[in-house]
Amino acid sequence: MGVNLLPGWVKRQRVIDWRMVVLVAALISAAVAGGFEYYVVSQEIALLNREIERVSHAQTLLRPKLERRDALLAERQAMEQKQAFLASLTARRWAPILRELAALTPANLEFGRIEYVVPDELVLIGRTPHLEPIAQLMAGIDRSPLLVRARAGYARDEQGAYNFEVRLHIR
Repeated sequence: MGVNLLPGWVKRQRVIDWRMVVLVAALISAAVAGGFEYYVVSQEIALLNREIERVSHAQTLLRPKLERRDALLAERQAMEQKQAFLASLTARRWAPILRELAALTPANLEFGRIEYVVPDELVLIGRTPHLEPIAQLMAGIDRSPLLVRARAGYARDEQGAYNFEVRLHIR
């Protein structure tokens, strides 16, 4: 038999309360598990932040190219609209006018350029060996149902041929 002569508070201190040990161990393991989970999540967040920075940098590099692409697409759309407009004009309006002009043009007269000046004015610039074809063209224009008011801009003799300009209006 053994007798413990220590006071009561010391006796209680020496007795291990296993419930407290289990509770402390559970708290420590929960803290370790929480810390590990925090570490894993923080590493994933850091990885995602690096990926966001990489994507932002790539986006910054691509932005001028995307803006250029958008500008080219807008320019292409404008060109397609102009082409459709010109095709409709050619089909409805210019084809008969150009056929009429071809029919009125004398054989020894050639056009170097035909300009359209708004509103509904054509400028014919060309070359001919004599002045008579210019007069024939202007007389034909005055009789035409599609063309009116032919007037000579100039007729210059240069190296044995006449360079000329004739202005007319479209009805």
